[in-house]
Amino acid sequence: MKKSSLIISFILLLLITNSITLVVAKFSTDVDTDHDLYREKRSLAKFSVQEMKDLISLYESASSENQDDDILYDLLNEEIIPNYFIHLQNLRGLNSPESVEVRSLHRLFMDTIETPYHAFTKIKKAIEDKDLELKSQAIEELEEVEELINEYNKKSDYLYNRYGPG
Repeated sequence: MKKSSLIISFILLLLITNSITLVVAKFSTDVDTDHDLYREKRSLAKFSVQEMKDLISLYESASSENQDDDILYDLLNEEIIPNYFIHLQNLRGLNSPESVEVRSLHRLFMDTIETPYHAFTKIKKAIEDKDLELKSQAIEELEEVEELINEYNKKSDYLYNRYGPG
């Protein structure tokens, strides 16, 4: 009796161990696949961190040349905000990733992308209203973007390293 009980216990242990292994392997594959799909969809949306940095650089060049606010306002109104808005709409159209990890990464990416857009619209509004405090707040938001980009890159690299390239 003891021998059969021991055999049954051993078989149950094997079944449980194999089930856990399968769940972990499936979870890993799902996150990996979800991350790969997310990166593909994001690249199809045609807006990268570099393009965002380019628009920020365009703003910085106009604002650092001691130009008057009318020139900066026109640049924001005619080039930066409309281009940013188009890209933002494309990104907002992406389906939310399925896995928790990739969904979290997507939220961070959207925060990273939306922060400069909101800052640019605040600067435009500050110029319209001649509100130096609002402009100062918006500039602080722009200064936070590099930190958000670094955080996004770290999380993306972590997922890539943990779950592999697909």
